[in-house]
Amino acid sequence: MKIFDANKDIISDPNKIYPGQKIRIPLDDQPTRGTIWTLWTC
Repeated sequence: MKIFDANKDIISDPNKIYPGQKIRIPLDDQPTRGTIWTLWTC
């Protein structure tokens, strides 16, 4: 849930994260900051 909580402005449903979306992976000590990742599929 930490990933969903950090990306509520991007993700409307935690079960629907799509390839190509850029999401924030939160740091443990700073939940509002983190690294931006782009999801890819093979």
